[in-house]
Amino acid sequence: MLNARGWFLIGTVIIFFFASIPCAVLSLYTLCAKKNYNDGILTLDLAPLNISEKSIPQEITIPPDFLTVDRESKEITKTLHSAGKTRRDASSVLTTIKSGLHDMIPRSFSLGTNGYCVGYNNRKDCRALPADFSKIAEIRQSEKARSFDKLLKESTDGNIRGFLILALIMIPILAILLAWSMSKLRMTYNILGVQVPIVTIARTLSASVLLISFLFPTVILYSLLAAARQLPFKLERGGVGGYCLGALCCALVMVASATLAPVLFSRM
Repeated sequence: MLNARGWFLIGTVIIFFFASIPCAVLSLYTLCAKKNYNDGILTLDLAPLNISEKSIPQEITIPPDFLTVDRESKEITKTLHSAGKTRRDASSVLTTIKSGLHDMIPRSFSLGTNGYCVGYNNRKDCRALPADFSKIAEIRQSEKARSFDKLLKESTDGNIRGFLILALIMIPILAILLAWSMSKLRMTYNILGVQVPIVTIARTLSASVLLISFLFPTVILYSLLAAARQLPFKLERGGVGGYCLGALCCALVMVASATLAPVLFSRM
């Protein structure tokens, strides 16, 4: 028959286990899902930029007097023929220029964990982070735009992915230290004549690193989304911010279990 300490130990293990599994799954999905690579964080519809299309003529016409012809000339027939051909060639060139200008206007901007994409009429240009949104959208350098651009440059592969990878490493380490703390194994070691609680210190540091590893990218992502809402573009949120927030909540449960449970267990 289990006593109170036994039931407490089982309850702690169950709580930690059921918090660590979704935490690891959400982290791995954020890192490995291909749909998060280039557009998992946010997508901006750059439709307001299309007002620049008004400067592109919708109909291209060549005026009749584009070329003047001397009707007194002996070669009037040849001149008229050349004038007509020149007008047709000019119209074709201007139409090509118009099409090219349309294709140069960015239609959308999407940001992911690995890179970003800029959508055009005829293509999608994807590149690695960091991104310079002010050059992509050519927006006015207001305080809101500068704030978004600064946060965007901080959302690099090292900041988000690096912290999530570190968190995944810390999960099994914290689990081992928690089990050690609630076992009958030695907890303190004599260092220079002083009894140092090595396991307790290591467990506290591991819990702190785990919490920071989820807290930092979550704060960055939600700050980025808040800054994007201030821009004059339609915002579509991706799933990465929600995954990081969910993993952070699970990490809080794990850290609470690893920090409080050994203390309560030792007093039972």
